[in-house]
Amino acid sequence: MIAPRSGAPLILTSTVGGDTTRPGRGVAPRLDYLELARVTGGRVVHPLTARGPLAALEARLRRFGDWRQGWRAMRSDACAFVSLSEKAALAPALLDRARPHVAVAHNLTTPRRRQLQERTGWLSRLDRIVVLTTPQARYLCEEVGLPRERVRVVRDHVDDRFFEPSGRAPERFVLSVGQTRRDYPTLLEAVAALDAPTTVVASSLWTGRAPELRDGDRGVSVRAGISARELRHLYDRASVVVVPLEAGLDFAAGVNAVLEAMSMARPLVVTATPGIADYVEDGVNCLLVPAGEPRALLSAIERLLDDRRLAERLGAAGRAVIERERTLDAYVAALVAIMDEVTAASTCPPAPRRRRPSRAG
Repeated sequence: MIAPRSGAPLILTSTVGGDTTRPGRGVAPRLDYLELARVTGGRVVHPLTARGPLAALEARLRRFGDWRQGWRAMRSDACAFVSLSEKAALAPALLDRARPHVAVAHNLTTPRRRQLQERTGWLSRLDRIVVLTTPQARYLCEEVGLPRERVRVVRDHVDDRFFEPSGRAPERFVLSVGQTRRDYPTLLEAVAALDAPTTVVASSLWTGRAPELRDGDRGVSVRAGISARELRHLYDRASVVVVPLEAGLDFAAGVNAVLEAMSMARPLVVTATPGIADYVEDGVNCLLVPAGEPRALLSAIERLLDDRRLAERLGAAGRAVIERERTLDAYVAALVAIMDEVTAASTCPPAPRRRRPSRAG
């Protein structure tokens, strides 16, 4: 049985691996669930994952692992649950309705997740649902019918202490990062006529699978599986960062790359989608382009390569946005405030707060 500190929440994450060590300064970005546990005194629970000879059964065991995670949560003496994904939230929401439950949801509008809600109504069992974009909030309020006070929009975050620009002059190359719902065919067509090299990191720190891109295709260098420090170095050197997205996405696909590039003060070219609109503003902290239009994408990239004053202005504006409202610390503080709100009316005592270490720590 899991026994977190009295009055502290149980923090459920869909991240597997069970890493409970705080990344060293400069080695990797801080993790949201570890920071939330540090601030609240809570305990982190990961889903079950297969190892060794059973690794081939990983995909089949993941669903079992999610339910086992929910069962462990139900048996714990935690005063409340904070789930950091919809996958982590589902089982405890269905198994335990007695304790306050705050859940962060990234994408609730896939056909499968819509069907799940229609069949079970599980979203109505959550005390607060935190979403990262306004389209997801509209779905919960207008289609699911949840009261607006139970739905909160909290913008996603980045560790601005790790992704911090060095101040070095950029090199003339284009960088694109990420895997989820990327429109790399449009990017490849656009950069085929570009007079600067392009590097694609065909994965991210948060996704392991790489899209089907071949190194050298149309002169593009493809990287995957690099360390956090290597990724930071690429951001720091790049003249332009491009986040090409599929059309019409209503969740925050590409947000990690967008926030990391902003935090590194890099000028951005981003495909305009409903899901990313909460994070970027055309001509202020990025250049937005229509989906699936390689000529428009090429024009925006060339504009930033040739106009360094514009590139520096957009990069500086992006970094300012991060420092003002998109830091990991601000994100954790917002979740803690929401958690305190839902536990205030319960019999659960407030979680003890741990003193925040100095920036040098």
